[in-house]
This record gives sequence, structure tokens and C-alpha cells, in this order.
Amino acid sequence: MVGWPGPPDRLRDGELRRVRLAPLGVWDALLRVTLHVGTIHPQFLGSTIVWWRDTGQTTQVMIGHEIGDAIPYEKNPVRRVCEGGETLRRRLDLPGEQLDFDVLIELRERGGTDYIALPIAGAHTIDYMVTFVTDRPGGFTRKEIGDLSRSRGAWLSRSTGTAKRGSPTMC
Repeated sequence: MVGWPGPPDRLRDGELRRVRLAPLGVWDALLRVTLHVGTIHPQFLGSTIVWWRDTGQTTQVMIGHEIGDAIPYEKNPVRRVCEGGETLRRRLDLPGEQLDFDVLIELRERGGTDYIALPIAGAHTIDYMVTFVTDRPGGFTRKEIGDLSRSRGAWLSRSTGTAKRGSPTMC
């Protein structure tokens, strides 16, 4: 696998707080963080590393190739971000807000108020993305969104050494 971020404990509570998010001042606002990593593997399309604030635990889920085609492109935020290069933001707390991905309904049910998915440039055209969810009333501030967006390259550079500062921000 190329650009593998290491075991899930690399994104454990302490590293998330100390290295990645504390300097941005958004730590207390986060409900969930995910890192989606593409792989070069005969059985797996990629891996999703998920951290939830309420447990402080990080888990890793391997994604089989068959999943890539099971969800249509327009209903799959990972494909839309990694393949399409989209940055997605969905407010989860507003009446009538477009919840066009199944995961958004689950996040709202767990108390989420705002969802952001950002593409990350990777080595060897492997697809990467990071998502942030808050449960704070009113969602993320404009400053927090800007800070999170500017920080996306550091997610891989600190985990894998593959991304560099100033690298393109598309998958």
C-alpha cells in the first residue's frame, strides 16, 4: 500500500489533539474525524480511519472493491471528493437542508450539526480525504472552515511523509 498512515492508533486522541487540531483551535468543536485512504491492494479499495469524541477511540475499516460500485457516484461522498475533487459541506441542523448522503442522516441522529469533507493530495494518485463533524450549535465558523481546509495537507505529511506543504489539494 502506498501512503498508508499506519495503524489507527496513529490518529488516537492524543495525536489528534496535540499535533493536528489543537493549533487550529477546533478541538472542542469536533464530534467525529475521518481519514479515507486509497490503497493498492487486490482485496481492498481503501481504508477509513474513524475517531469519535464520545469514545476517544479510533477504529479502522477496510473497504472492499465491491463497495466502490455499490453506491452510485452522486450518493457517495468519498467518490465525489476523491474522484470529483469536490469539497463538501452540509449543515445537519437546518430544516430543509439537503442530506444527500446516508451518512449525513446518521450523523444528524448522533447530534451532528455540520459536516465538511475535504480532498487531500496524495502520492501516486491515490485518493485521500478527511472529514470533520461538529455537534456545536450553529456548526463550524468561517474561520474554522478556513483553518481546517488549509490544514488538510498536514494530515498525510505527518502520518505518511507523502504530502508536502503547498502541494495541490485535489485527490
